[in-house]
Amino acid sequence: MWFGKRDTPDCDYCLAKGKCLYAHMDRPAQYEWKNLRTSSSFQDGELLFSEGDKPPGLFIVCKGKIKICKTSINGQQLISRIEEAGGMTGHIAMLSAGNFQANGEVMGDTLVSLIDTALFIEFLKKHPNAAIALMQIMASEVRKGQSQACDIAYKSARCRMADVLIKSAPPAQPRKKSIVKDVKRRELAEMAGLTVETAVRILAEFEKKHIIRRNGKEIIITNRALLEKITATEN
Repeated sequence: MWFGKRDTPDCDYCLAKGKCLYAHMDRPAQYEWKNLRTSSSFQDGELLFSEGDKPPGLFIVCKGKIKICKTSINGQQLISRIEEAGGMTGHIAMLSAGNFQANGEVMGDTLVSLIDTALFIEFLKKHPNAAIALMQIMASEVRKGQSQACDIAYKSARCRMADVLIKSAPPAQPRKKSIVKDVKRRELAEMAGLTVETAVRILAEFEKKHIIRRNGKEIIITNRALLEKITATEN
């Protein structure tokens, strides 16, 4: 992959900057952060990195999505998380001086920035507030990972699929519907820790009960309250 300066976006004008590590920095750190980055564009299905690769640095998702996924011995894929615009990946492998333990696959047209490992380590040494913010983000990621592991172990398939649908669709707003878009059925199954066949069966059940409505590649949530009830009451 090739990363360069030409298409690197300006963080000050990024719509996702509030979700980014950038938002937790003072102005001198923000200025240096912007100048350290290089960027590259990717298309749907491309691999940003593969399991076993050595991390080149910190990846920041500027636009689009990256799914972090691992394939089991029997070939079933599990998505551990999806990083959207403002999110980052590569930091755990980089800071542990290890290799990637999963694949990073692009979802849709995506723009990614990169900060080289050595440059990022020096940046953290110079800007302790950014280092503290990074630790807080990593602690939150650990908690989310623990919660996901418990969900897979203890929650029913219907409950897990309902939870994934809720997390994948923003709450409905006036004149706007709650819609799951840019996520394939296979990816919904992987996020829920289910086989594709089980996920399709549950989605068909939800549609029959008028909880969701499928419109092409989109899933429209027509009864979000009932989905939330399923996640709260079923184990």
